Amino acid sequence: MFYYIYYTLYKLTLLSPSKNEMPEHITNTVLSTILSFNIITIAKYLKLKGKTIGFEFMENRVYYAITFIVLIILGYFIFIRKKKFIQIEKKFDATPLKFRIVGFTLVTIYILFSIISLFLI
Repeated sequence: MFYYIYYTLYKLTLLSPSKNEMPEHITNTVLSTILSFNIITIAKYLKLKGKTIGFEFMENRVYYAITFIVLIILGYFIFIRKKKFIQIEKKFDATPLKFRIVGFTLVTIYILFSIISLFLI
């Protein structure tokens, strides 16, 4: 699933003016930001319900930054190191166009939901 989200974001980056400025790293940063939004949303929701389950440390904003940095490093090792993103691109470019359109729509909904839920909770 994360490979397809990365693929979709990578393709969007290639369509943008940033396509010549290390698009694989830009994509990794965007994906890490979205995942950080998800973690923050879960932490806020659990705090709202009074069930912290180990998220007490998230009171300090430094931990959000640390989480973001850890996600960027993990993304580097998963997607960028040894040019793994090229293999991911080839794999999903071989899928039918109909599948890619549905996948792009689902990824867009996921990203919008991640951003909106961050501000609603």
